[in-house]
Amino acid sequence: MFRQTWFLQPVSTFGIYGLDVLIVLVNYALGMLLVAWLDGRRDGTVVPLSLAWRWCAGVGLACGLWGVASVAMRPDREPTVRVAALQPGVRWRELAGTAEARDRAILDVLSEQTRRAGAQGAKLVVWPESALHADPQLAFREPLSALARELGAYLFVGYRVATPSGNRNEVVTIGPDGAFLGKYGKDHPVSFMHETSVTRGTYPTYETPFGVVAAAICADIDFTDTLRKLARNGAKVIAVPSADWLEISTKHYVLAVFRALETGAAVVKSEHSRDSVIVDGAGAMVATAVTPQGSSAVLVADVAARRGLPLAARWGDWVGWSCVGGLLVLRLLRLLGLGGRARARRRGARGSWPRGERDAIGEHVDGVLR
Repeated sequence: MFRQTWFLQPVSTFGIYGLDVLIVLVNYALGMLLVAWLDGRRDGTVVPLSLAWRWCAGVGLACGLWGVASVAMRPDREPTVRVAALQPGVRWRELAGTAEARDRAILDVLSEQTRRAGAQGAKLVVWPESALHADPQLAFREPLSALARELGAYLFVGYRVATPSGNRNEVVTIGPDGAFLGKYGKDHPVSFMHETSVTRGTYPTYETPFGVVAAAICADIDFTDTLRKLARNGAKVIAVPSADWLEISTKHYVLAVFRALETGAAVVKSEHSRDSVIVDGAGAMVATAVTPQGSSAVLVADVAARRGLPLAARWGDWVGWSCVGGLLVLRLLRLLGLGGRARARRRGARGSWPRGERDAIGEHVDGVLR
């Protein structure tokens, strides 16, 4: 669904969990209809066909309303800034020589790509995660400052530095005047790969002539909280240096679409060789280089952010928490004897439903509650 942005705009209000609920309901209604049909073939009464059709009608109406809302919510996209995501086609560890020699080699490749992006008018350029393995503020301050001044662009440079307490997995932002503006530490290190990030927990943003910009790193787009915090701080363009492995490279970039929809910010994801993407504030992928086996690319595109702060960013995962609250209420009603079976029996006693359908509905609702 990530390519069907005409249908995804309500995610800016309901968040990804709102879309999840809709998908679950569609599958639930279709499953109920299938069970009712099978029941009819064997003269069973577990799920009445009339109940299944009512569910399908209700869910169909919900999908229709969602689609209408999506078309109505689609914003006018007027490009505000030209951005670039660099994909060098090679990883630091694949280069030969010492750590310093590898840094110099990847710096040369990315500097050349940055100049190509600058020649196309890019004013914000994103390098991959852990592109360098030394602190750019110390090891490469002068060449990076000179590069930013040469192009008059903002550079987001990913790097990794090992320390006794863990890794500093960071991205530094360099202004068009060559000044180092600040750094961001990865918020969600991949724990099952024993990754660490000792400087996480801060969410800096930077004022620019084309709006507020910020950075996140790779797995941060797997979660709803990090980019939401940056959007609340005013970010309208979010750079996401990444380093993906082969097995997730056909899927991971998709999450940039939903984070853009939830925050209204354009997302610029740069990966070493597999899945770089640029997504505007309406969730449309305006440039991609998805090549799981690896390739070199310089993505350049004009992007616009959504006006204002979407409800999904302001209220957070409110749909998800509402679902949790609803389940707790239903469970409480069940414990108080007010669940589906008790209601069905009371209604049956008043003669409102035929006995067979009454019992089937009671069993069905009890199953949902369980």
